[in-house]
Amino acid sequence: PNFADLLQTSEEFSHTRIILAGPKNGSKTDFEMRAFAPIEGVNEDPVCGSGSLALTRFVQDAYGFRETTKINITQGGRLGRDGHIETCISFKDCGITYSTGGDTVTIITGCITI
Repeated sequence: PNFADLLQTSEEFSHTRIILAGPKNGSKTDFEMRAFAPIEGVNEDPVCGSGSLALTRFVQDAYGFRETTKINITQGGRLGRDGHIETCISFKDCGITYSTGGDTVTIITGCITI
């Protein structure tokens, strides 16, 4: 991607992040996604949980699922960091809820003193 153009677009429209996604083989529940945040100094986020949840909300609006549905999102493969995120659209008495999850690997641990 042209990160300079993405940065310019982010600045022009006051966006902090841009996600691009598409269905795999026409599926309504399997997607490939890429997330960019050049205005924050992150050219590409290899696995973006908040972006995945935003995509899931968009998918619900597009397809109008009426029962609990799991959405599978892959991301980061083009960066050599193959990420898999599973989100869920659930129907409860209080309405529709959205959740996200997946396996993680600890890269660094520590404490922050404030």
